[in-house]
Amino acid sequence: MTQLRARYYDGKTSQQREVLVRLEPWGRLSVSGEGVDFSCALSEVRPSPRVGNTRRHLRFADGSVCETEDNDAVDRIFAGLPSEAPGRLIHLWESKLGYAALALALTAAALWAGITYGIPALAKEVAFRLPPSTEKALGRDALAGLDRTLFSPTRLPPARQEELRALFSRLASGLEGAADYRLEMRSSKRLGANALALPSGIVVVTDQLVELAHSDDEIAAVLAHEIGHLRTPCGGCSRIRRPCCSWPRSREISHRSLRSRARCPRCCSRPSTRATSRGKPTNSR
Repeated sequence: MTQLRARYYDGKTSQQREVLVRLEPWGRLSVSGEGVDFSCALSEVRPSPRVGNTRRHLRFADGSVCETEDNDAVDRIFAGLPSEAPGRLIHLWESKLGYAALALALTAAALWAGITYGIPALAKEVAFRLPPSTEKALGRDALAGLDRTLFSPTRLPPARQEELRALFSRLASGLEGAADYRLEMRSSKRLGANALALPSGIVVVTDQLVELAHSDDEIAAVLAHEIGHLRTPCGGCSRIRRPCCSWPRSREISHRSLRSRARCPRCCSRPSTRATSRGKPTNSR
């Protein structure tokens, strides 16, 4: 017969009484001590989970509680209850260094998998279900936030701005949904020569990029790249977009490096558009 010593609280007062808790042969738990003498079915008692060697509590149906430090005896008393099996398994894991290390490794692996694969997959599902009105609001808010933190008004002459907008319009002409596309020009010392696509069809080009480009063909390649993001969002650059390719910071920018912007090497398996020698996009297969 398994037994243990405990402190009994009736749940009505703070009075503490020393009692003896015994497991009777017929599957009942008896509690006896200073003015306490009762028994109940073992299944009616709720033991607290074992956490190391901290105190355990046995809670009874009438609200009374027994408190004890004899964790092993509590485990023996409730060993036959199926409801206590998970708690015993968890205690086994946390009490063995090898099991604890394995659990830590599994947790780290699950966290890595969730960040690497789960979050992008979830973001992709969410992105493709965004209504157009939400995308437009995201685009406006994103540009407003960038204007507050990274961008300043463009310093390009008005005539040059009109030339670039006309180039952008020629690149996007004939594409489905291109009526919502628009080109914005900003200056940014922190971003330098760069371009990015935002939700709702906003493409932003920095003054620094325009100044470093050797010709409008090179700018057309960049614009074609950003239009590609707007046209065929993929896992890394979906409708929840970010600038996923950084413009080279060097002053020496070759035609080849500029034209490579017509595809996203980090997140697109193939280019959706490319720039011809005239700066017009063509489908790439």
